[in-house]
Amino acid sequence: MHWRFDVLVESQRLRDPDFDLPRWYRQMCVQLYCQSHQHCFLSEAGTRMGHALAKGVARHLERAIPWPDHLMQPVGVRFLAQQHEGYVRLTDLYLDLQSDISNHILENVYVDLPNYYARLVQKRMGAAAFGTDDLRGELLGLFRGPRVLRRQPGIALCAIGRPAVPSDDGALIAVQRNAATPKDFKRLIPEPAVVVVHINGQPARALIDSGSLSDFMSAKFAHQIAVDVF
Repeated sequence: MHWRFDVLVESQRLRDPDFDLPRWYRQMCVQLYCQSHQHCFLSEAGTRMGHALAKGVARHLERAIPWPDHLMQPVGVRFLAQQHEGYVRLTDLYLDLQSDISNHILENVYVDLPNYYARLVQKRMGAAAFGTDDLRGELLGLFRGPRVLRRQPGIALCAIGRPAVPSDDGALIAVQRNAATPKDFKRLIPEPAVVVVHINGQPARALIDSGSLSDFMSAKFAHQIAVDVF
């Protein structure tokens, strides 16, 4: 004959490593439901439970984070757990890493233990060291040797316009042209033309820009050299 029983176990008993769960369960079943089966009640068969929290942590991580697939023949288990006063010391044999996790965290039923351990490992081991291999192919343009600007055979003219008021002799005063040949993106860009000038006897660095529509200076510099601003 077989029975189906639901028996509640106090959490404090599960924290006791000397707690004999099989023997306790038989005794509770006989005491509550089957008092005629005294031979089960008096049986001494059983085993100490040990540290259930540490065992559960190792078993759960072993299922969620096993040995990597590229290891064809992993040796034994990956995780070892030892219970200490107030925390569990977890040893990862693959990463050769030990981590201490408090009992308060492990006893929280809402804790996602595999993700918590992954973040803990990332924090412990840190990011990979930055090296020159990380720049491979990224900054070649900065270290490329000087290039000679190739001379274009010519510029194709795609538009010619006459001035609004032609001259008396009918000659073109100006010619407008648009380059149909794309620019060479590999050409060298000249350095900006910066010279030292003196304004009101004060030296200053000036940028020469032939395409600028006006002359500019900062308000701070104008105040330093005592010029009128508007």
